[in-house]
Amino acid sequence: MGLVNDLSLRERIDEYYDTVPLHFAEAEVLGPFRLFRRKEAGAPYYGGPHHARPASAGRLRVPSVSDIDLVRSRQRELGVPEAFEWLAEVTPSLRERIEAAGLPVAERPWMVIDADRRPSPQPVPDGVTVRAVDADDPSLPAVLALPGLAFADEGTAVGPAGPAELARAAERLRADGTLAMTRHSLRTGNRATKTRPGPGAGSSQSCARPVEGPQER
Repeated sequence: MGLVNDLSLRERIDEYYDTVPLHFAEAEVLGPFRLFRRKEAGAPYYGGPHHARPASAGRLRVPSVSDIDLVRSRQRELGVPEAFEWLAEVTPSLRERIEAAGLPVAERPWMVIDADRRPSPQPVPDGVTVRAVDADDPSLPAVLALPGLAFADEGTAVGPAGPAELARAAERLRADGTLAMTRHSLRTGNRATKTRPGPGAGSSQSCARPVEGPQER
């Protein structure tokens, strides 16, 4: 049986996406949806979380366009993006309703590591180091700011941003509460972050959010 067709895997992934935002958000039930609202300032997860996803009831019946409109109205009231996330394999009929409500849909494929066929560890190239970043690491603000700059320009060419832009981006994360929230997540074990150091700051970053086994990187 393929991984995507594995019912238990789908259930674990769906439960993971139900659980992770609750580390730093509250869930408001609106019909068959749960709308995640940040408890405090900061954006430690997907730039939010402020998205909605099907609650248990929403996975048992097809949400209507009016259900979707109810959530969008609440999101506008909160001043947050009108965003929905769901697993197509779990709620396949939701896409049609979302599009009927006038929202575009972007697909994001799964990339799952099979626990029984884990890839072999690969050696780190000469001259490259990878290290963990803890809550008190002085490079943490720059490490957190780096992905936003790296993906700000389309394509694979080196972008125009440099150390000055990185410093300003890091300061914005300090001011909006993201840095403080991330430090809390690192201290409580709800997040793990690694970086490949480069001149002045990390030149790449990865993070994981473990939840009783499953984790997203």
